[in-house]
Amino acid sequence: MPEPTSQLGRQIHADMARLDAALRAPGIVSAGTGQTADLGGGLTVRPIAIIEDSRCPLNVTCLWAGRLRLRALVAGIDTELTLGEGYYQSARGIVHFEIASPGPWAEWPSDELGPRPAYRFGFRRGGG
Repeated sequence: MPEPTSQLGRQIHADMARLDAALRAPGIVSAGTGQTADLGGGLTVRPIAIIEDSRCPLNVTCLWAGRLRLRALVAGIDTELTLGEGYYQSARGIVHFEIASPGPWAEWPSDELGPRPAYRFGFRRGGG
């Protein structure tokens, strides 16, 4: 894909590159909706559905930061995870929901970037 020409397109392109790198960082295991992230030792996370994505768009000023809530199966147990807020303790270990891509953008210049990509989620196994 050619480099975006608009300021918004360049900002989103840079944000997507940052999030893609974060999803590949050591210790992070990623999965899309319906896929399974295997964190080892029988600890798996399978995102099922977005419950809420009220995150403040990166190109808007908001009074509330919002949140992303995800319904997921963690080690086979139906639960809710919230991006960046605490952790989920299962019998198999602790899961941290750390990254979601794409980031929140009020507008998406499809003519430059193509359609908005499907969600990808990054999880980290916690200590304990």
